Amino acid sequence: MKKLSEFHRNILAIAMILMLLCLAVIDTMFNTSIFSVSMYTVTLVPLVSLAKTPACNMAGVATIVYVIPLDDIAAFPSIGALVTPADLVKYVGDFSLNANKYWYTLYSTKEMGELIAETDGPTDGKFFRGTVTAFHPRTSEDAVGLATTLKDRDVVVIVKEVSSGKLRVIGTSDIPATVSPSENSGKAYSDEKGITFTFEAASCKAPMFYYGSVVTENEVVYAPVRLAVDATTLDYSLGSRVVVGANTASKILASVTNMSEGDVLRIEFDALSAESLAFSGAFGATATIDAAGEWFEITKFDTTTYIITGGDFA
Repeated sequence: MKKLSEFHRNILAIAMILMLLCLAVIDTMFNTSIFSVSMYTVTLVPLVSLAKTPACNMAGVATIVYVIPLDDIAAFPSIGALVTPADLVKYVGDFSLNANKYWYTLYSTKEMGELIAETDGPTDGKFFRGTVTAFHPRTSEDAVGLATTLKDRDVVVIVKEVSSGKLRVIGTSDIPATVSPSENSGKAYSDEKGITFTFEAASCKAPMFYYGSVVTENEVVYAPVRLAVDATTLDYSLGSRVVVGANTASKILASVTNMSEGDVLRIEFDALSAESLAFSGAFGATATIDAAGEWFEITKFDTTTYIITGGDFA
């Protein structure tokens, strides 16, 4: 086998150095690493055990589906620190929309909507294919026109789980959801008449959990509730997502009222929050938040036990 000349060896060495420099520039420009975690690369995190919980597990999704064209989104929420497997599928923050843009609402008949996430792909190349189905019980001009418009649009979709009340998202900036509408007039007078909208998107992750606001044409839904200054008690009936107020001193959350077994409460700290808020859950776990972007999640396990089930906190 012919050996490389010194000239060719030097050329090869220079090429390798240039390649490493290019990777370093990419790393700096995008503030990431080629080995970091994104929507498309999943790192290994410590596993967790899954036990039977007393939480309601009724199936189904809510009757309102939120849809937005990809071009109307300025920025997606981020992904926080990866501590547990749950962190892999949680968005942190809100969707940032372009000026005068908002999420469109699509009514779906009760018990006719569905969220499915199935694995697909070959060995060592598995991914999730997320699908949201909604049935709109009309074949009006507006409904048929919307179906006609959406069939060629890249979109992002949010749907709400009935039992947990949590929002799930399909579609990313690189792989948005596609729409396949299907109109059916029915045959018998008792048949279902309407349009089935099927939204589908592939991703390395299952449909993401979203805890942010949803800005529609007429209102902001799922917006967080800001706590009163120096509050040490929370009323869960006011909202499952709250933000610490402008406290005058560090506070400890003493109690949460109106939570049922299985309910989840998310507490956040933003730029308008002040001082700190701490909470001591079961099994000696304590969470303290005192900087913008920090948060923690509380789940009521039984009648007297509250568990810290996630967060980004000190």
